[in-house]
Amino acid sequence: MPYEFYPIDVESASFGAMREAVNEVPEPLLKQIRSGAIRLPVSIDELPDQDMFYQRLNVNAAVALGLQIATSEMSFSRHIVVQEHLQFKQFEDDKQRVLYGVGIRWIVDVNVLDTRANLSNLPMVVASAEFGYAQASIKFEVRGLSSAQVTAAVPVPTQLNVEKYAEYSNALKIIKSLMFEKETKVTPDIVAINAKEKKHQYPALTDGLAASWALACISRGKPLSAALNHPMPGDRFKEVIRAVYVDVAGISEFDLRPDDGVRRHATQMLGGLKVVN
Repeated sequence: MPYEFYPIDVESASFGAMREAVNEVPEPLLKQIRSGAIRLPVSIDELPDQDMFYQRLNVNAAVALGLQIATSEMSFSRHIVVQEHLQFKQFEDDKQRVLYGVGIRWIVDVNVLDTRANLSNLPMVVASAEFGYAQASIKFEVRGLSSAQVTAAVPVPTQLNVEKYAEYSNALKIIKSLMFEKETKVTPDIVAINAKEKKHQYPALTDGLAASWALACISRGKPLSAALNHPMPGDRFKEVIRAVYVDVAGISEFDLRPDDGVRRHATQMLGGLKVVN
């Protein structure tokens, strides 16, 4: 089975942010790296690989990974979007792959205002903010790179819009070019840990449960905000709920309640299935 890559996830750690979890990982590869048994790169020339990774996290996952966000307040409409640009060398065995290097991280704190918001990639987050479907703030974190020029190039945290996205994109290009300048001090570290396998997931079952829950909420006249207030973890569950509200009730606003006709239709679709709160 090929490796699956999870640069930031509840089962991995990125940028060495979650040190306790990193130190607890029992696999021999990470132990060898931590003990110094493996020679590690110390300069940018020894980091031959580069890649970009994008993840959307809930607040709990972001806090657990040590991401610096404004508050730890949970909300069904709040998401932490992270995009990382890494320069690294990889080490692997039959269980694990560790990326060791430097990087630049975008952290976008998003508050979704409308279900038409699209968080599938960073440009779509920007577009959603421009259309008023979401509000978002953005900041940079730089790992393993330091110089007066790098510090000067890092933009200040700000509200996300098209203009600021362009400024941040330009800053990213500048910082990436500064990686290779002799004035830049490079201090590589673990930037990601790969697991060969992830826990078993059952997307069809998750989708079925989410759809049934959404139909039950519609049949009871609950707004979308109430339906999304469900303890089931994961963005997929909530995305299905949103989709059912749009498809069945024509509702994308969080506080709008379905009318009586829509409620009856949802009850019929359930076909006698009882969904308990």
